[in-house]
Amino acid sequence: MILLVTMVLLMAAITFVGRLNDRVGRKPLLMGGMAGFFFSLPAFLLLRQGSIAAVAVGMLMLGLSLVCLLGTMSALPSLFPTEARYGGLAIGCNLATSLFGGTTPLVVTGLISATGTDSRPRAGMTACTGPRRSSRRSPAPVRGVDLVVRTYRGPVGPM
Repeated sequence: MILLVTMVLLMAAITFVGRLNDRVGRKPLLMGGMAGFFFSLPAFLLLRQGSIAAVAVGMLMLGLSLVCLLGTMSALPSLFPTEARYGGLAIGCNLATSLFGGTTPLVVTGLISATGTDSRPRAGMTACTGPRRSSRRSPAPVRGVDLVVRTYRGPVGPM
């Protein structure tokens, strides 16, 4: 029940985060979302408390950080040149999802069974969100891979 209520609240909050993205830009929201994951250790500790209020607050702490990141997803296509937008976004998102989304539960389970404590995954999540600085505004073009999908722009009509 707590999960359902939290998800409904986050679902309502994502529209406001999207509007805020239009006003202040995506960089402050992305940085805020990443900074929010520094609170993952206290959030996981709250989840272990077991009381309804502590679990709800812990889930909201993690969820609001995630909403800040998800609310800026509409800006992802602008990272790629127009000709390579669909291919670049599809390859990048699907590759990252399959590599990290598929292996994360395995790695976390292995860490918990190897160390005997569940604090290692929490510490790893907090460490992975360390400060990062980008030297460029836009990513360099991908070399050696042709992501451009050519389309025929001939006359339209019956053949």
